[in-house]
Amino acid sequence: MTGADEAPSGGGPGAGLRCAGLTCGWPGHPPVLTGLDAPFAPGLHVIVGPNGAGKSTWLRTLAGRLPPQAGAVTLADRPLATWAPKALARRLAWLPQHPTAPEGLTPRGLAAQGRLPHRGWLWGGDAQADAAAVTAALQATGALAWADRPLDRLSGGEQRRAWIALTLAQGADVLLLDEPTAALDPAAALAMVDLLQALAGAGRTVIAVLHDLNLAARCADQLWAVGGGGLVAAGPPSAVLTPPLLRRLYRIEARIISGAGGRPHVVAEGPAAG
Repeated sequence: MTGADEAPSGGGPGAGLRCAGLTCGWPGHPPVLTGLDAPFAPGLHVIVGPNGAGKSTWLRTLAGRLPPQAGAVTLADRPLATWAPKALARRLAWLPQHPTAPEGLTPRGLAAQGRLPHRGWLWGGDAQADAAAVTAALQATGALAWADRPLDRLSGGEQRRAWIALTLAQGADVLLLDEPTAALDPAAALAMVDLLQALAGAGRTVIAVLHDLNLAARCADQLWAVGGGGLVAAGPPSAVLTPPLLRRLYRIEARIISGAGGRPHVVAEGPAAG
């Protein structure tokens, strides 16, 4: 994967994604998370929390794929529901945890789908710009070397990188990524969070769900910790990842030591008593 100067460019900073008084959950079911107030400035935001806490549900609601049960999600001060689908897709890209693709599709063909929002109804758009965006996205994710192999012949980690290339090729200001490091080996996972940092440093708003707390601490500008039906803590990793919070959210006893770049590193020592 590449660094900041080789990351595909987005549509520009200041996309202004925010939620206010948000309650999210599935229609016809009790709320999963309530009272969410979050302004997402350009930068790298990471949502953490135990299994079943509602991380993916929140991300899906931020993407406009799940309607709020209460409150609102806005982009550039407009409710998501008021955006035309193609206009929204040019500003906001979402990668679910378990995406599916047609059989026989290649990473290059998959990434090319990210350019669909940039094409008009009666014309094909800028083919040269589309091809350049696809190549840049494949290169940024380390997928260019096997871009023309069928997806179903690739490893889980390679497939994940191809899906992220699709998201990058979309060229959106806001990227919503559910488990972008899933199935990646340690080196690829580190490269991926470095890429996310580069994208955020270039002015995009990147919001990712991560299970690995130390990866989250390594890369996040802002952590959002959810559990018990709501937002438990928000702030820089050093303020959020504390032994009391880890005991409360994850029911573990842990020490916090200084990791790479002085970032907090969680050392789990065992389950919390009681």
